[in-house]
Amino acid sequence: MLSILMFIVIFVTLLVIAVRVIRAIIIQSEIFDEFGQSKALLFLVPLYPVGPLLMSFGAAYLPVVFVNMLVACCYTPGLVVAKRQNSVFERAGTSRGRDAKEAVMSAFSGALIGIISLSALMVLSFAFSSYSG
Repeated sequence: MLSILMFIVIFVTLLVIAVRVIRAIIIQSEIFDEFGQSKALLFLVPLYPVGPLLMSFGAAYLPVVFVNMLVACCYTPGLVVAKRQNSVFERAGTSRGRDAKEAVMSAFSGALIGIISLSALMVLSFAFSSYSG
């Protein structure tokens, strides 16, 4: 029961983050163009809610190690792109890029949430598999 609740909370959280980031990037499109930043996060952020789905349903059909690698691939590209774009917007130092920077930081936070949830799942699954014998 607790695992289902945790899945729902993580899934909804990442879904809300993805929608908010996509909306903010579309609104701040001119700022991204002005600073020469790609809008790759528009395509990477929708992978965030896919991670919990893979964690929950992928383990039934695929080896756990492969599922964990797939889940990590949902978050790692977004994390890298968001970190690079955040440094560009920070160096700019203008108030115009503030909203774009907030969108990028939300994408970064979402990726961290996903990676932390994957790590917690890996630790718990290892602990319970070694405990059961």
